[in-house]
Amino acid sequence: MGVEFRTFAGNDAATSSANVQEAKDEAPRHPALSYNFRAAAWRWHFYAGMLVSPLLLIVAATGALLVFQQEFDQWLYRDLLFVEPRTGEPVSIELMRDNVVRGLAPLGEAEVGDVLLLDAKNRSAELFATIDDTSYVCAYEDPGSGRYLRHFMFEKSPMRMIEQLHRRLLLPRNRMIGEQTSETGSTLVELATSWAIILLITGLYLWWPRRASSVWGVWLPRVRGRSYRVWRDWHTVPAVYLAVFTLLVAISGLVFSTWWGSGARAVQESTADVEPISLYRNTELRDPDKPVLDYDAILG
Repeated sequence: MGVEFRTFAGNDAATSSANVQEAKDEAPRHPALSYNFRAAAWRWHFYAGMLVSPLLLIVAATGALLVFQQEFDQWLYRDLLFVEPRTGEPVSIELMRDNVVRGLAPLGEAEVGDVLLLDAKNRSAELFATIDDTSYVCAYEDPGSGRYLRHFMFEKSPMRMIEQLHRRLLLPRNRMIGEQTSETGSTLVELATSWAIILLITGLYLWWPRRASSVWGVWLPRVRGRSYRVWRDWHTVPAVYLAVFTLLVAISGLVFSTWWGSGARAVQESTADVEPISLYRNTELRDPDKPVLDYDAILG
């Protein structure tokens, strides 16, 4: 039986050496365990990404818009948010509520709950009310003169629509499960956000460098070479630098979700020494005899 010898010369030898070195770099250090776990992590990362990426894109885009919610509202409702600077004390809360009830009379029976009055002298007062226990409105009033300005429906506000898309994909609430309201949209967003954390963890594991000397493809994305490697680098390297920020955004968003949020509120109620954040800026305006509207209910 003859033995065949193959020699490489010039570029062929260099190519072969590079391929051998690349294969060594890609080979796992613990073949049995490492390969199986890496393959499983890759599957989880790939399939989870395919399933939840559309929802994550919606949540990310609407969340970016909500960052400018205050600026947008101040531009859109500038005729309601700003009034002539008052020189004295604001009118009484009872008079504000009575004026709003009369102003909302054409819509139905109004019941005013929360009152938001800022310290700025040129800002109007916001009064949150329900109409026939079905619709939520925000009414504005000049606190200096008590003059009723105008109102808008929460459901028809552009930024509230974006917020509803961000929080529950514009899907309605369903039913009560125990003491918890089941919301299909909110649950889907919560699941997508939870899977985003899994995507982040598995992605970091798949990225983790095998050689400390590696720079290109680990800390800096390559711009030349096979298209697969270039696209992979531009997917992984920026994600590594944004990993901590992405994790904080995901976890902080889950605090306002249905199931994670209920757990967070339960922990706060059992451990916190301070009251939860309120819509009130001046707490002396709060009337304990009047119903207080839940912020989630208003946005619902």
